[in-house]
Amino acid sequence: MVHNLRIVAASLILSGSCLTGGTFGRLTTVRGQVSDIAIDESRQVVYAANFTANRIEVISIGSGSIDGSLQVSAQPSSLGLSPDGRYLVVGHGSPLPNAFSGVTLFDRQLNTKVEIATASPVLTVSFGSTGIALVVTKKGFFLLASQIGLGWQMVPAPVVPDATPLEGPAPPGSSPLDILRAASGVSADGRVIYAMVDIVQPDADWSGVMLARMDVYVPALSLTKFTMSPAGGPRVVSVDESGTTVMASWALLNMIPRLYVKAQIPNSGGEYSVGGHAIDFKRNVIYADASTKAPVVDVPALHVMETENLAVRERIRLPQHLAGKSLVSRDGSLMAAVSQSGVLMFRLDEMWKAPRVVANQEDIFFDSAFCDRRVTKATFQVVDPGGRATDFTIAPQTGTQGIRVYPASGTTPATITVEVDPNAFANRQGTVAVNLELKSNAAVNIPAPVRVLVNTRDVDQRGRVSNVSGRLVDIVADPFRERFYVLRQDKNQVLVFDSATMRHIASMPTGNTPVQMAETTDGKYLIVGNDNSQVASVLNLETLAAEAPIEFPLGHYPRSIAVAGDKILATSRSADGKSNKVHLVDIFNRVATAFPTLGVYCNQIHADSRLSASPSGGTVFLAEPAAAEGAAETGQACADNPFAPKNPGFLLYESTSGTFVAGRADMTGPLTGVAAALSDEMYLVGNQILDRALVPAVTLNTTVGTSAGAGGLADGRLLRASAMAEGPGYLERLDLSRGVSSLDVRLAEAPLSTAQTAPVPEGLTGVASLGFTNTLAIQQWARTILVLSVSGITSVPLDYDVPVTAPTIESVVNAANGRPGVAPGGLVRILGKGLSLESQSASGAPWPAVLGNACVTVNAIPLPLSRVSPTEMVAQLPFTALGTGALAVRSTAGISNLFNLTISPTAPAVFLTRNTDVGVEVASVVRSSNGQMVTFANPIRGEDEIEIYFTGGGIVSGGLQPGAAAPAEPPARTLAPAAVTLGGESCPVTFSGMAPGQVGVYKVTASVPWWIKSGSEVALTLSQGSAETSVGVRVLGK
Repeated sequence: MVHNLRIVAASLILSGSCLTGGTFGRLTTVRGQVSDIAIDESRQVVYAANFTANRIEVISIGSGSIDGSLQVSAQPSSLGLSPDGRYLVVGHGSPLPNAFSGVTLFDRQLNTKVEIATASPVLTVSFGSTGIALVVTKKGFFLLASQIGLGWQMVPAPVVPDATPLEGPAPPGSSPLDILRAASGVSADGRVIYAMVDIVQPDADWSGVMLARMDVYVPALSLTKFTMSPAGGPRVVSVDESGTTVMASWALLNMIPRLYVKAQIPNSGGEYSVGGHAIDFKRNVIYADASTKAPVVDVPALHVMETENLAVRERIRLPQHLAGKSLVSRDGSLMAAVSQSGVLMFRLDEMWKAPRVVANQEDIFFDSAFCDRRVTKATFQVVDPGGRATDFTIAPQTGTQGIRVYPASGTTPATITVEVDPNAFANRQGTVAVNLELKSNAAVNIPAPVRVLVNTRDVDQRGRVSNVSGRLVDIVADPFRERFYVLRQDKNQVLVFDSATMRHIASMPTGNTPVQMAETTDGKYLIVGNDNSQVASVLNLETLAAEAPIEFPLGHYPRSIAVAGDKILATSRSADGKSNKVHLVDIFNRVATAFPTLGVYCNQIHADSRLSASPSGGTVFLAEPAAAEGAAETGQACADNPFAPKNPGFLLYESTSGTFVAGRADMTGPLTGVAAALSDEMYLVGNQILDRALVPAVTLNTTVGTSAGAGGLADGRLLRASAMAEGPGYLERLDLSRGVSSLDVRLAEAPLSTAQTAPVPEGLTGVASLGFTNTLAIQQWARTILVLSVSGITSVPLDYDVPVTAPTIESVVNAANGRPGVAPGGLVRILGKGLSLESQSASGAPWPAVLGNACVTVNAIPLPLSRVSPTEMVAQLPFTALGTGALAVRSTAGISNLFNLTISPTAPAVFLTRNTDVGVEVASVVRSSNGQMVTFANPIRGEDEIEIYFTGGGIVSGGLQPGAAAPAEPPARTLAPAAVTLGGESCPVTFSGMAPGQVGVYKVTASVPWWIKSGSEVALTLSQGSAETSVGVRVLGK
């Protein structure tokens, strides 16, 4: 749903299903229809104007019951309460002829009331901190104030709003806001009042609105007129603490020092009487509910949003939709809101204590590689953030095969295990995404699903997949720093990653629904276009913080951004949908100005156009996926038709001349795929390469699917990532100097592309995309290609297509001492050439079966890997392996020779550790008395207890799985007894088993006799069955 807000006139220089789950909030039903509310904190009541029953309901905050009522004349439309709680003013706005128009003023201290008539119906009223109330009628603005000796007086303001409320009897089902079409609100400090009224008769998709602002200390009005599409609902006005920001209907407006749209609610249906919002300045959030349009499921929910960009933090299920004014009490403890049946009240401190269920992970990634087809498991937690024991159910989406989740139900906190059978996905190479639906009968929140990602690859598929959650829409590599940036649209964030480690190191906020980003030439800023904000975000790359944004002309939403030398260009979609423009950005003054013309061409483009700057910054390429809106026959003048051709258009901006130098529209559309400036000579759109005059020059191979991303290399060659409807996608290196010479490989998973179906947005979270993508970035620092892909990011070495030889195994030795002799459960070192194309280490237990796109098998059983490199791999043998075994290495370069291996029942070997003090290797033997390694300076003494760390201890108890860390309780003990001697003297063994917390590392604990003799190189012998190993240690006898 595209929302539009366009300023058409201004004063003061302004221009331009059925779901399960609990609910939160206490509902007080009212016989009638509530038009407005006010919170009286001193009396602990909420006043509710019963529009149809002609009374003010007095509702107890404590009990939620209606404790009484105040009778008034017909149709109480609006309420205002003085800051001290003494005066309650009631506006009367009946649509019926001859009904009373004016206000009723209650003195709650003296229990008196007085009526003051007006010439036309009162639409809305609000009190300010000085005791002055702003009264808005159909025909005028008035200030209601108490004057000494005269009592309460209505002073007219010299402004006529020409409001358009509904007149005459209303159709059944009409709500008060459908009739009044007006609302007002006051800042938390009471100084600034805003009022919003319709000034043009609205229809279902459009409304003309006036927003009035009054500072009660300088009681003068400033007015702004604008149009809203869809119509301006919910008709509610919420104001922040100081009056600088106002939420008017679905638009969050910055008012001081200049007016611009900070953000707006996506997907809103625009209904006047469905929804509401309130700003909670104490918690720095906005609570909002609004109707939604298909395909979004319309669920009554309180969205907890960020105050700067309306990013949704959480959704709280409501018993019914809000239906008008929503207020937060001055102390921040209570929120009250008009609802469809009456009044909803929320104890805000209790919201976070109410039952909720959330998963501690957004995604669960399974890497089912070519040599590991075993059922694999992963766990995550389902918790209640408030610490409650809350019920839940969790299950894969209907029709899912090969994924098992248990327990399928329970109470929080709970550990959930996900089992994946890779064989069920064997015919679907690439990554399959399956949602686990999390539900609860008691929880008041709407839990997000957990995404299970199953990657299945073959030996020829390249790339390391790094899981990054969320809707990712753009990626930029920083040429000045060892990091890159990913645009996460569903959270309104730029994610910052370290290039070397691929680790997420920071997040920066954007506007609402970010679309594309670009780094300035000096490397200081990242500029981000936002589909639901009329500003472009400016992010400081030194401080990793947001700065003042770039303001676009009112009614224009920046989308695509490109930087060329000292010029920054941006496209926008317009509020009217027909005057989408290209803008020149002035980053110093933080404003953007539309080009009068694009060279000799009209400045009228398709809203989904994409800009791409060449690597040198010499040119900017603009591609339209289809003809601009309103296009007609070729040859018409711009005055008659802003963009004449019916076909998609391409434009080229040249930095040196500062203008657009080429434009064509002779390709039939619609077009899709990638749009990229590969150099100042070549431009790629879809599968067509255009020359410097934007004439099609080369048609690329289409058998690899739709182009998703592309980039130019320093040597003149090109990179292109492509995606197909199914499968993993491709990466190509193109050399056009030799015709169309292509070296392509299959990727580990599919790149994100326009060929993929955009997800249906949830609630009030925006979804937006351009007509073209470019999901590829080149990291020169790490010499890596980055591709946005299904699971997050796929990274591929820049030299991925350099010819390599298949792995060769030269020897397999015990990892502790580098000698022959290996045993079940022990660690081994595999030595050879070309074992892996990259060096990588496991991040922790459990160890993976695939590391650095390589794996090892013994008799077709995959081994857990600790580290890999081209010349060495460290792995753990299975506890079931015994006798002879055929060991093989598989990598993206191929399959190695089979290496015949003899696996003995036991093959103990003590680890050697380099002593940095003396620069020699010492045996891994520790004195328990001081916890330090045995060295020449720390010799073994009589009656010591020593710990010997070794590998090759053989089978252990407890069913420990290969690659898993050994437990502390119960300990995994060796089945083969161990014996220890020191200098020929027996040392009784008190423990022999796996070292707790370690993988493949064994420990023997033994006691040294008191009579042991001294020696500088005394033989310490460890034996198990027929196998033994000895190391020399220093002993200091008694």
